[in-house]
Amino acid sequence: MGNVTFACSEPQITPITFDNSNSSYLLLPGTPQLDGLSVSFQFRTWNKDGLLLSTELSGDSGSLLVYLHHGRLSLVIQKGAEQYVGINAGSNLYDGLWHSVNINARRHHITLTLDNDVASAVHATTVSQINSGNSYYFGGSPSIREFTPVLQLLCQG
Repeated sequence: MGNVTFACSEPQITPITFDNSNSSYLLLPGTPQLDGLSVSFQFRTWNKDGLLLSTELSGDSGSLLVYLHHGRLSLVIQKGAEQYVGINAGSNLYDGLWHSVNINARRHHITLTLDNDVASAVHATTVSQINSGNSYYFGGSPSIREFTPVLQLLCQG
């Protein structure tokens, strides 16, 4: 009889730092037209305001934006100039500490969880069904000019 050992190695996670221009972003492909979406990432910043994530959702779902506004995490789904979902979580998130964000959506329901605190997760319902997007912009966006990118770590979920 010999000794048997088993170990799982942790994935290597590398922080990504963005400069203060909207041309600095990470573009990841999505699988469009899925019924719902699930996105998780971590960030840290000393900026009170900045874009974290944006995507154009498939079908007639609109656009999804996740950003910091006065140090609070905001998630907005909008169609054109009309906002039809807006939820907020946390405060003083520009403290330089790592914060985790989990977004889960299915059909007409979306959940935003901050720092893995399931008890204080924020839920909302939408008029339109939420379908996944084709492209996900982290840290900035070539088409959104009013926010400064602040994302510094992306982790795979």
